[in-house]
Amino acid sequence: MESRDVFTQDELEEVLGQPELIPICAGEGEFTVGEDQFARAADAARVFADGDASIEAGGSATIVARGRARVMARNSVSVDADDSVVVSAGNDVFVRACGQSRVVAAGSASVDATGEAFVVAQARAAVRAADRARVRALLSARVNLKGDARAWVWGLSSTMASERAAVIAWGSATVFATDSASVEALEAAVVIAGGSATVRAFGSVMVRARGQARVEASDGVAILCHGPRGAVSGGGATAVVLPKTGEEWCRYYGVPVEQETALLYKAVDDNFESYHGTSYRPGSAPQAPDWDEGERECGGGLHFAPRPTFALPAPQDVMRFVACPVRV
Repeated sequence: MESRDVFTQDELEEVLGQPELIPICAGEGEFTVGEDQFARAADAARVFADGDASIEAGGSATIVARGRARVMARNSVSVDADDSVVVSAGNDVFVRACGQSRVVAAGSASVDATGEAFVVAQARAAVRAADRARVRALLSARVNLKGDARAWVWGLSSTMASERAAVIAWGSATVFATDSASVEALEAAVVIAGGSATVRAFGSVMVRARGQARVEASDGVAILCHGPRGAVSGGGATAVVLPKTGEEWCRYYGVPVEQETALLYKAVDDNFESYHGTSYRPGSAPQAPDWDEGERECGGGLHFAPRPTFALPAPQDVMRFVACPVRV
């Protein structure tokens, strides 16, 4: 079938009346498509779809869909979906989904889901879900859950769950759970739980438990307890013992020691100075006038890291590194 660009609502209506033509809503105009009508959207067009309308969108178009409309979006399209709308999103599409809308997101698409929306996320898609939204995530999808949202995650997907969110994870999925979130993990999943989170783990799962997290595990599960063991039952629970001396610290972080000296690292600016103004210029011996002989764990003195990137004040910082010999 032949396609034809339209730039006004009148032109759209004219083309919709010709069954052999497919209208392409183009330019920066606003259009309305309803009933059983089908149209494409491109450029920066804004299209309102209702009823049983079907839209294929590309470019940087914006689609506002209601009723039982169906939207297929690619490129940098934005979609606002409510009611029972069905959306297929790829590439860099952004979707806001609420009501009982359904979204299949792939590529680098991102979705904000609320209400009772349902999202299937795959590839590198990212989803933020709240209220009673539901998410199925696979491959390398990323999910952030809040409220009473629920997610089923597998493959290499990663999930952050807080408030009262619930997650079922398997494959090699990773889950970060806090607040009152609950997690059921199987196969080779990894769970990092804190706050008052609850974890049920089976298979060869690994769980890191912090705070007041509660863990119930089968025999094959490896559990690392950071701090008091707390409410942990089953599995192979191991308490993480933090280092108390310089030698223990070096062993803990795998720092090589030669002749009682460890090689540590510092992130500095172009003038070899730290964020606090201390110079670490090569060949110099930095001084710390506020050193308190280790009375406080952190505060005064000179601070170093076991690896260069550990020394970055923030992950996005761009700095240079110096290697510093420190007596154990």
